[in-house]
Amino acid sequence: MTGVAGVPIVVFGDVCLHVTVRSSGTGDFCAGDVKLDPGGSAAMVALQLAALERRVAMVGVAGEDDLAEHLRESLIASGVDCSRWASVAGGTARVAILVESGGDHRVIVNQEGVTRPGEALTPLLRELRVRGDALCYVPGFPSYDPLRVALVEQGARVVCDFGFRPWLTDAATARDNIVPRVDGVAIAICSGASFSEGDNRALAQACIAGGAAGVVTSLGSRGCLVSDADSSTHQAGFATHPVNTLGAGDSLVAGLLAALSDGRPLREACLFAQAVAAAKIATLSRPATVHGVRTLLATAGDQDDH
Repeated sequence: MTGVAGVPIVVFGDVCLHVTVRSSGTGDFCAGDVKLDPGGSAAMVALQLAALERRVAMVGVAGEDDLAEHLRESLIASGVDCSRWASVAGGTARVAILVESGGDHRVIVNQEGVTRPGEALTPLLRELRVRGDALCYVPGFPSYDPLRVALVEQGARVVCDFGFRPWLTDAATARDNIVPRVDGVAIAICSGASFSEGDNRALAQACIAGGAAGVVTSLGSRGCLVSDADSSTHQAGFATHPVNTLGAGDSLVAGLLAALSDGRPLREACLFAQAVAAAKIATLSRPATVHGVRTLLATAGDQDDH
């Protein structure tokens, strides 16, 4: 393990157990439909980055139990550097997921002891030597506020996903919760599929005025809105038949991080990110494969995914 000093992408966050059950179509479950995987936003972003053959470190936190070590070993086996880790008293979180026949999913969360992951991870920053040009991903949820603030104060290039469900009830609620959190953030990722175009553009510009260098607003099947201080432009997505939407947003984030770490401009990075997300939801496998991403990019006339 190399530690985070030499790694171009560093993911911060908690890891939980995902118990995924795929519906048989009759409302009954069968044992062959059950999968056990590392989960949580940060872990899924890290796993997708590793599947895209990018070097990624995860500075993670879990409970003090055997499950935590099992999940950490699974991440390592998938190519994620997990040499820096934190533990909290109590058990590791467990999430039950039912994937329905149309690709949608339902989630039940048992948080266990990992209720303040940002507080648990922030002390590690005193020990870490993050590469100066590294991208640092942090979930934008309220429990990560201390960590996000500390990273920004250190001058890190922070990418945050602010797609926190309780904030997405309406555009005003999203604005009131997201804009105060974007100061110093390199890229703020917002979820705007349920909002109007005018509301999404207004939120993006409010985030820019609030200190974000760039904003990517996910519009689901309609693509992304890409905004900076100069403009907001629409980037079309890829038409796919959804089989499993679980992790689509995390795959989008991973694709964006991968492309940005390659030096691609934001709009071009969003095209790649949407190919990753579309490849993810078109298959039951997780995460998306390099082959699946290449196939979609070829349809856009862009086969250079490295």
